[in-house]
Amino acid sequence: SLFTQWNNEDNNVLMNFRINWIPKIGTFFYFVINQEYDTNNSIKLVRTTIIGKLIWRFTL
Repeated sequence: SLFTQWNNEDNNVLMNFRINWIPKIGTFFYFVINQEYDTNNSIKLVRTTIIGKLIWRFTL
């Protein structure tokens, strides 16, 4: 999924790109890239964050 948000008070654009993979029931893998752009005078990249998350459920 791709999500974009405009913040008119700070003149920022926030973008979020997420991939969700379910290899089997009860297991999830998320890969997320967040980017923040400053748009005061020109569009320039301020920050990039990359996150991976694995959820593995098991029963005892």
